[in-house]
Amino acid sequence: MKNNIQLILGMMNLEQQKTKSESAKKAIESATNRIQAMGIVQDYLFLKNSYKFIYAKDYISSLVDRLFLFYGPNDRSIQLDCNIEEIFLPIEKAIPCGLIINEVFSNSFKHAFPENREGKITILFRKSDSGYLMLEVGDNGIGNKSEIKESPNDGDSLGISLIEALCFQLRGELEIERENGFLIRVRFFP
Repeated sequence: MKNNIQLILGMMNLEQQKTKSESAKKAIESATNRIQAMGIVQDYLFLKNSYKFIYAKDYISSLVDRLFLFYGPNDRSIQLDCNIEEIFLPIEKAIPCGLIINEVFSNSFKHAFPENREGKITILFRKSDSGYLMLEVGDNGIGNKSEIKESPNDGDSLGISLIEALCFQLRGELEIERENGFLIRVRFFP
């Protein structure tokens, strides 16, 4: 499986280099990042020799580190605040969670902090007393309605629609807050 993902990523990289359209390059870049988020799960499964559960703290930390390296500013003007509990997560829940994190995280870097504005991206993953899991991903950026793009002609066009579909796949509840930044909150049972 890992070799297949690497092959797909390699082909997408070649296609991105070949294309002249900036919007096509952005769309390929977004798709590549989504595939890499799934690839981190596959890497974890291979390393841990586990095929049913993933350790959420390791997975989310690894994903966030890769995203921060890819999108993060060189001057560290954007801080990262991660609070991830030690939870075993079924594989069928891990991939949608990773894709939600990828979507919000990448859009925060692209849209929440214009003109090198300083800020913070926050990720919380915990288990409630009632047994459901809660994933929060957000920022203290400009918080406008266009932060997660919804335009079908944009490279980030999946935006809210993708997050809603992933939340549905988790059989979860989705909340979106746009005051004092932008926040996605998903509650679901493991």
